[in-house]
Amino acid sequence: MRYVLQEWEVPVELPTGPLDEEGLGAVRTRFLEAHKARYGFARRDRAIEFVTLAVNAVYAGPALSYGVTETSTDDTDAVRGVQPLVTDPALSAVEVPVYRRDALRIGQTVAGPLVIVEPTSTTYVQPGWRASTDGYGNLIARAA
Repeated sequence: MRYVLQEWEVPVELPTGPLDEEGLGAVRTRFLEAHKARYGFARRDRAIEFVTLAVNAVYAGPALSYGVTETSTDDTDAVRGVQPLVTDPALSAVEVPVYRRDALRIGQTVAGPLVIVEPTSTTYVQPGWRASTDGYGNLIARAA
């Protein structure tokens, strides 16, 4: 929260329950107290505003299980195709295999150069490196 037209915010914890007129009055009081504690003064005559509201929530759901199940028994299932790749502008493109991340098996190791694709990222494994999938589904890349 901050005074209107002020640059710097002061974090204020909101009270539990509805933010009705009484609740907003409590928020204003908390802001003024926090501002005075930080800056040594509080301006009761100035308008204040919310800048960012953050919510912490807890949901009592079923227990999570970690790890992945094997998605394939054949190493070739993960290969999506080949793609020309330029790693050095002075050299020609090299055809590299492109792997589907979701189709790599637990413990499957692939040797670079290659590309691993998934909806949120692309991983390039350079020549002389290997990538494998651990029991939690993480990609582990190491120099060969």
